[in-house]
Amino acid sequence: MDLSWVTTILFLIVIGLIIKYVLYMSSEHGVFKRLGIPSLTPIPVAGNFVREMRIGPLTFQEELYRKFHSEKAYGYYSCKTPILFIRDLDMIRDIAVKHFGTFVNRREFQIDEPLDHMLSMLKDDHWKNVRTTVSPTFSTGKLRRMFHHISSSARTLVEHLREKKDRDQAVELKHVVSCFTMDVIASTGFSVQINSLKEEKSDFVVKAKEIMDTAGRAIFATFFLPFMNKKWDKIGISVFPKGPLQFFSSFVDSALEARKEGANKGLSKTNDFLQLLLESEVENTADNDNMSTEEASELKMSTDRKPLSRTDIQGQAIIFLLAGYDTVSSVMSFTLFLLAENPDCCAKLQQEIDDKLGKRLPTYDNMQDMPYMDMCLNEAMRLYPPGFQLDRVCNQDIEIGGVHIPKGMTVSFPVFAIHRDPAIWTDPMTFNPERFSPENKSDRHPYAHLPFGQGPRNCIGMRLALLEIKVAMSAILQEMTPVTCSESVYPIRLKFFQMVSQDGLWVKMVDRIDF
Repeated sequence: MDLSWVTTILFLIVIGLIIKYVLYMSSEHGVFKRLGIPSLTPIPVAGNFVREMRIGPLTFQEELYRKFHSEKAYGYYSCKTPILFIRDLDMIRDIAVKHFGTFVNRREFQIDEPLDHMLSMLKDDHWKNVRTTVSPTFSTGKLRRMFHHISSSARTLVEHLREKKDRDQAVELKHVVSCFTMDVIASTGFSVQINSLKEEKSDFVVKAKEIMDTAGRAIFATFFLPFMNKKWDKIGISVFPKGPLQFFSSFVDSALEARKEGANKGLSKTNDFLQLLLESEVENTADNDNMSTEEASELKMSTDRKPLSRTDIQGQAIIFLLAGYDTVSSVMSFTLFLLAENPDCCAKLQQEIDDKLGKRLPTYDNMQDMPYMDMCLNEAMRLYPPGFQLDRVCNQDIEIGGVHIPKGMTVSFPVFAIHRDPAIWTDPMTFNPERFSPENKSDRHPYAHLPFGQGPRNCIGMRLALLEIKVAMSAILQEMTPVTCSESVYPIRLKFFQMVSQDGLWVKMVDRIDF
């Protein structure tokens, strides 16, 4: 055959595949027009994703929120996928709680095993079974059993900050608090004792960071190659690095075997997440106080639970690491920095700590009655929510608030934009913990503040995360005060794709200052 014909045929095949790809990726781009829902005009293949990536997801979310300020809901296209943003707070409440059965699942992302067995990735009955089993591990009784791990890591953190104070050295809060968080996760999760501030090259720390640093690949694969979801592993391609995943899978397997051997030998049990997870499989869930009324109703507190598979347990252990690491380090570092920028608020919080604790160390019980600390944390999470966008997938046609939502539609709550809406929050960019006083909260829509989500699919580890933060902040502020320094940059400029400061959160720690 003449080579020119071969070249021509190959060229036509390539052109045909490109055309097919463009048509496939653009096939859903008329959905919102057909539904009569206002939306941005998409471009072929990319939809509105190029604009989102050009200005960043946070800015993009606020831009759309302002553009469609008079709408209850509006749409945009994340490459092929239509996303329906819900702006109306009553609609958010109905989707998250009232009609939860229609919006059980979250958006699916390309992800490798055992990450695809993390609670946040599971669907329908599989999610219900795992959620029912895992939830009791964060009950009051279980948190008390894990408390000594948190207290020990907090003391290590205070010692480090004390050394920095004595040397008059600035500290970058995100880095320091991330190390504290990693120590807490290692000890509360797996009874592994590490000091990340001094052992940054330990396998546990290095492998964990490798997993967290590769989320971009999963996002690209999901958005631009959606037809390959669940197929990458079949052709030998891993979206996440295999080494770290194998490390943690083997780590969990070894820990499980060690616990079984210990139980057979009559050895005392460890008080960590992995052990409590194993115990919760056989415990009655009736005493579980980690469930909201809505969650308990949805899960129906079923006692007919299926045992978790080995992969299920691996998945929960990994999400304990990933979700806990980012949430706690983000909330605590932003809160401490904002207190440094607002010394009057810091002094008021220190007074509350003095009144409640005196010179005593934080305990589980005295951490339950810290109203002003709760106000400070809620205000920091309003400005810098750990989950800046929440999504659900509709499993049947439904009409809510006069908006028709078809089966298969992904709906999203623009948390970041809602938290900064001047129609809800007066002077929204000002740090003002008084917004969360009982009086002010009662005058505001309960779904105007969504740092951990709402309804049965809210953050399952919220109580543990807040306990870690309160213990560490109390221990620090009992002894020291964060103040701004020459390296401090305010207002905070957020990174392009993360709830992280571009310039770092730099402060100095000084001896207690009385105002």
